[in-house]
Amino acid sequence: MQAKNKTYKGRAARRWWSVGLLAILGATSTLIACNKTFENTLEQDYGADGGAGKKQKTLVIIVDGAVGLEVQKTRAPYLTVLADNAIYSWNGLTDTRKDAVTNALGWTTLLTGVTSNKHKVTGEDFAGNDLQQYPTLFARIKQQKPTARTVAIGASAAFIQNLAADATEKKTLATDAAVKDAAVTELTTGNADLVVAQFHEVDAAGVAGAYVAEDAGYKAAILQTDEHVKTIVETLARRATYTLENWMIIVTSNKGSILASNPAAADKLAYDDSRRNTFFICYAPNLKVSYKPGSLPFSGTTPAYQGSSAAATKAQGSNIGNLLDIGASGSYTIECKVKMPTGNFNYPAFLGKRASFTSGVVGWVLFLEGNYWQINFGQTSLGNRQIRGATISDGKWHTLTVTIRQVDATTRRVETFTDGVYYDGGISDANRNINSYGNLNSPAPFQIGQFGTDNTTSLTNYNVTDVKMYDTAFGRDYIQANNCRTSIPADDPYYKNLISYWSGREIATLGGKKVLAGTSGKYKNGENGFTNDKLALTLSGNYGTSSFVEVVNNICPTPDANSYKVVPNSVDLVAQTLAWLGINQEAGWNLDGSTWLTSFMNL
Repeated sequence: MQAKNKTYKGRAARRWWSVGLLAILGATSTLIACNKTFENTLEQDYGADGGAGKKQKTLVIIVDGAVGLEVQKTRAPYLTVLADNAIYSWNGLTDTRKDAVTNALGWTTLLTGVTSNKHKVTGEDFAGNDLQQYPTLFARIKQQKPTARTVAIGASAAFIQNLAADATEKKTLATDAAVKDAAVTELTTGNADLVVAQFHEVDAAGVAGAYVAEDAGYKAAILQTDEHVKTIVETLARRATYTLENWMIIVTSNKGSILASNPAAADKLAYDDSRRNTFFICYAPNLKVSYKPGSLPFSGTTPAYQGSSAAATKAQGSNIGNLLDIGASGSYTIECKVKMPTGNFNYPAFLGKRASFTSGVVGWVLFLEGNYWQINFGQTSLGNRQIRGATISDGKWHTLTVTIRQVDATTRRVETFTDGVYYDGGISDANRNINSYGNLNSPAPFQIGQFGTDNTTSLTNYNVTDVKMYDTAFGRDYIQANNCRTSIPADDPYYKNLISYWSGREIATLGGKKVLAGTSGKYKNGENGFTNDKLALTLSGNYGTSSFVEVVNNICPTPDANSYKVVPNSVDLVAQTLAWLGINQEAGWNLDGSTWLTSFMNL
């Protein structure tokens, strides 16, 4: 049998029932012995107020360098059983995307409840910090509840010296085992309202070896820390005063690895950046949870493109010149994400660089035929050449990719992919070869939205986002592994081939006009990239806007300020702890975190 080891994704408004700590303790040996979780063998009566009359206390255990998904792979026995009775996520984030992640950044985010753009700690030396504006959890408690006793026990002097100055008692110890022993002593004989224990040996093992469960040293360090957590929580549950107290336990990592992300990783989740991947476990008895952690949502505000000739919505780049022309030779990749309504439609073009979709007009367009998409190339006196893609008119988001590959002097091959899957469709090699079409440069502006001069249909309220063009043809393996992404990081191998990118999920104002702003990762025409005004696509026509927040299986957005709030993350620790201790946040604190525990449930 396998241990139940699951991350609940995208399940909202569901109740999660916690059992008593002593039941967890009794179940741990069972889990280790036969690999199954336990039943609720202990009922605790907290009365009509759900235990709110008891003394609120919090235990926080920080595990440096514990990559969430790697901890999950180890099936650490005690963390597994604790998570199964808690709010938890193996897919947490320590911060939004930055150039580097450090222990100091992770610790500070945890203990201030704000991200590094506010607390200003990025390196390991805490230089330039703004802890005066964004003080630590210890400082908040000291100010709001002067009589509260707080204890910080750490294996890293930098942690204690820089972040625990306002703790009632603080200790720096030489080993994780010593931290565990000190925490046991405090929970046995002390009367703290908040105990924070910081372990560092998992991170040290990652530095010495690798931050993966397959690394023997890293796995051993995780399992040893699991034992430390078990010992500390067992001690807590056996306190002489435990029945008079209401404890919340948070176990989390301060950051993930120190490795560079792998943009070509097979795992297409947004959490494949192991530097920021943390875990978060929050246990407390008899709690009702309003939302369970899930995947990152795909979100934004886009034009709702319309198709009638009188109201044709366009986003045009009049100042782009020949930037998105494909010439008579060379390799290119064109990519976008679309959401088309269900139905069959007669040839509406929705993206391209061409004056008209009329046969023989030079240029290229993406269009719908029936319920599937195609790319169409036009050339004077040669008519139209088109290569089909898969079905997309189903009301769902899809990623469309076209590669134009200059194979040799006589072959310029076109391939289409839908959600990373190559479309064969029995299309002949001869039809895929557009080399005979010669120079496909068009004087027309690049355009998103329907071409109102011809092929107007009833297609309305559709979305086009994340439009990219590169001056190289991606390989099939890369497309399959990366098609779900939205933006492209600077360390991606094709970043310098990026000619242009429009997210299309934010409408801006430039020179009094509504535009879709664009960026580039490439040097062109002797210029150092492009400014937004040069790549801006000006909106015109009768359009509304479409705001959306959706979890989409085949789209993995880059973590940003919005997505950072939909799973338990480092910034949540302060908000969670303050709420548990009955301390109300003040608006001027400007905390970034969320509270995941909403109310008690009386069993």
